[in-house]
Amino acid sequence: MIIPEELTGCFPFAPTLEHVQIPQQSTHYETFIMSLLNLYKVRLKTYLSFFLYKGFTRLARSGLGRLPQGPLLVIAPHPDDETLGCGALIARYVATGHKVRIMIVTDGRYSSPSTKLSPDDIARLRHHEAQNAIRTLGVPSSELVFLPYRDTESKNYLLQIEHDIASQIWLTHPALIVSPYGIDSHEDHRVIAQAVNNLIQKGKVPCAVWNYPMWFWPRQAMRHLLSLKRIRSHIIVPVDTYGTCKNTALDAYKTQFENLTGEENWHILDPNIRTLHVLDHELFFEIFQPASLCSSVS
Repeated sequence: MIIPEELTGCFPFAPTLEHVQIPQQSTHYETFIMSLLNLYKVRLKTYLSFFLYKGFTRLARSGLGRLPQGPLLVIAPHPDDETLGCGALIARYVATGHKVRIMIVTDGRYSSPSTKLSPDDIARLRHHEAQNAIRTLGVPSSELVFLPYRDTESKNYLLQIEHDIASQIWLTHPALIVSPYGIDSHEDHRVIAQAVNNLIQKGKVPCAVWNYPMWFWPRQAMRHLLSLKRIRSHIIVPVDTYGTCKNTALDAYKTQFENLTGEENWHILDPNIRTLHVLDHELFFEIFQPASLCSSVS
């Protein structure tokens, strides 16, 4: 199979045969074969994700003419989702003089197992990282709201989270809400999406709602494609000059992209996840648009 040069350039972290140790004894060949199969499984997932992303963006409408003027409310399940999902959009709104408020629903305390750092330690680190990241994006700390829920426990507090989001909508009067997409492999993302959808059904959302995909590629992306209505919801916003700002903001999340403790089981986000979110466009799905149209941010 010939891999297009465009793919290898976009995904420099795709595993190669260098990652597979060739056995010296015949008894180890079963392990070797399994390692080889796993290698190609990972590579296939990487390339399939890229092809799907390219397909999604080509099916999408441009969002530049659909960006409402006024405050932007961003809802993130964990610290880093706001920057991965829509960091360039946040920077764009700030640069055009609009208020941006960011809600982080859970504390991210269980992002990695560790014997050197407690979950409380990790939660404090991620809190600090989020402050640094949103400062880089140009958002003042007074517009960063941390909700009191623990990582992975959002399902136990759906009604409370729904109430918290409704309160921020009332306080912020947003022209646009950007929140996680409901087709996602992570339960916290699905719960936040459900809370927003519940508010839409109750008539408590007065503005457009866009969703950003996160734990979506490639399996959930293929599930998404089963609905023509979903395909018609695709919107892309060019990263433009805001990409550098987004990348710098992502660098603040050292707990997610570096092994802070040196422990073998410390969890680091797949670098290809980051790569997918710092390409030429940010991808959104428009799930709600009120009848009245707003003027746009250029």
